[in-house]
Amino acid sequence: ARTSDSTYDFNPCFEEIKKFFSSADLVIGNLETTCAGKEKGFTGYPQFNSPDEFVTAIKNAGVTFLVTSNNHSMDTGEKGLLRTIEVLRKNNIGSTGTYLSQADRDSLRILNLQGIKAGLLNYTYGTNGSIPAEEHKFMLSIIDTALIEKDITAIRGKGAELVVVFFHFGKEYVSEPTDAQKFIVKKTIQYGADIILGAHPHVIGPAEFFKPTHSKLDSGFVAWSLGNFISH
Repeated sequence: ARTSDSTYDFNPCFEEIKKFFSSADLVIGNLETTCAGKEKGFTGYPQFNSPDEFVTAIKNAGVTFLVTSNNHSMDTGEKGLLRTIEVLRKNNIGSTGTYLSQADRDSLRILNLQGIKAGLLNYTYGTNGSIPAEEHKFMLSIIDTALIEKDITAIRGKGAELVVVFFHFGKEYVSEPTDAQKFIVKKTIQYGADIILGAHPHVIGPAEFFKPTHSKLDSGFVAWSLGNFISH
């Protein structure tokens, strides 16, 4: 993606898929990298830092919302986490999972999709050992049953008719869900989730339907792992 003048152009990466996004009401992706700035140095595995132009290309491709809580959220520390959110907002991309402040964390995300109010929540199993300071716990949503129940109750209370929960969990390169994943999903359904989407294993996992407990939908949906979209 690096050009002759040392800038970056990631738009060609999305050329073939862009047409499929254009007619969608909402296009959501899992951003499993940070944008901590050029001065930090661009890096790949195991600690990611990507050029801001990558986010610009995502926007140009038609992505309108990103979930940002995953095991690489803290790859460039708290400053990198915060700057990543700022880059998303500069590109007018909505996000959830990581936050600028406690007020930002508490605001919760509800989108109006053709008259349907959809609440979006996002949690990760961890961040490879690097976590925000105790006074900055608001920055990142970690999988915790009490927190998930509180958030779903709150987002329903704010008018969400549809609750979508994104989890970053499971075992890498293992398609089948673990017992820990099954436990969390079972609890999340009990708390009132309608759609549950998983990432982290980097392979496609199974998908299944369930009976929602708190909405008028005839069936809910869980996709245990969506696999990779684009990767080095």
